Amino acid sequence: MSQRTIQRLFKDYLKKVPKVPLRSKSYVHLLIDGTYFSNGLCLILYYDYDIQYVQLYRETNKEKLKEIKEDLQNLKRLGVDVYSVTCDGHSAILKAVAKVYPNVVVQRCLVHIKRQVQNYLSRKPKLELAKELLLISKQITCIRSIDQANFWLVNLHNWHERNREFVNEKTMNESSGRW
Repeated sequence: MSQRTIQRLFKDYLKKVPKVPLRSKSYVHLLIDGTYFSNGLCLILYYDYDIQYVQLYRETNKEKLKEIKEDLQNLKRLGVDVYSVTCDGHSAILKAVAKVYPNVVVQRCLVHIKRQVQNYLSRKPKLELAKELLLISKQITCIRSIDQANFWLVNLHNWHERNREFVNEKTMNESSGRW
């Protein structure tokens, strides 16, 4: 198809955009995440985990508190009863959820936790205790049960207890005189 034909098809489609119905309204486990594209577009999805369905989406240029709050208020007005929210920990998402659904359970996405730890430690840390922590962090996405979660937490706690002194060390920056 030519560019002109595609543009005409899009214009026709956008004149009569179909309504996307909500499929679930009660006890919704909502995943909220923004994906950034190279052209500056940010697509924010509000995904119902249980029924594997996108309840709502927004095209924007970044994750903004005002817009996310508006989206959550719209879901609430439509009768969506959110039980929990899983997100990357972005402050705009956390603040919007706290304002619109103040009593929901909020959980940080395990994949984002794993990535953040890897960014802090690097993919190939030099210190042995950092290698141990990286190994522990990689196991977080393998947790499938309460027992596994408890075992992982005990493992992390034991690592912290063994390395408490090192974790609490501070380094003084000679040039600025700051810790």
